[in-house]
Amino acid sequence: MRYLAKATTGGAYRRRNTIFIGILSLLAVVGIVMMIYSIVKGSWLFVASYFIALLLLITYIFIRINTVYATYLATNADNLYMRNWTNNFLPYDVDNKIKILSEFVPAKTKLISIPVDEVRQIAIGTKNYIKRNIDDNAFNKDVERFEKSKDFYQKRTISGMDIFYVRLGEDESYYMPIMNFNKKAVKKILNLVVKCNPSIELLMGSRDYRNFTPKN
Repeated sequence: MRYLAKATTGGAYRRRNTIFIGILSLLAVVGIVMMIYSIVKGSWLFVASYFIALLLLITYIFIRINTVYATYLATNADNLYMRNWTNNFLPYDVDNKIKILSEFVPAKTKLISIPVDEVRQIAIGTKNYIKRNIDDNAFNKDVERFEKSKDFYQKRTISGMDIFYVRLGEDESYYMPIMNFNKKAVKKILNLVVKCNPSIELLMGSRDYRNFTPKN
């Protein structure tokens, strides 16, 4: 699909993570070699240790890939596109029925297409900023499960992330985190969307976008 503008995680962030993922992948290859060597030697305790370590390492690699490369914002002027994780906030399967496995399974993604002329509001800010400024029970309920989570990492991550929020009607809204996104690309999308629908109300709570003004 061709877009007029597309925002993904920033180039420097991607390069750092590409190097990191490459190093971890090399370690995984070394681990496979060592596991095979241990099998040949009959050292089954080492085989089990290498297998568990490899499983954790490979899982982390896939979740890291899902974190860095899987999501994006885009527009072709007529529609706003949001590629996000199905749980809306985190790159791993927080809703897995087996809780102990939830942090080891990458979250699936979904692509939402939103007609620009139906958008009423766009907000960028933390969950608390959006809760204070927009009355959206569905959004509040969605973030509440993370606010009440016993997982400190989840609570801290959800609390500090910038969220791109789009509201259509009273009962229809879409949102996704834009942590480490290319800010210029996000602003270009905002400019294009507002140009096509000047009636959109912008609420900029994030310090990275607080001074944003649409270009004529």
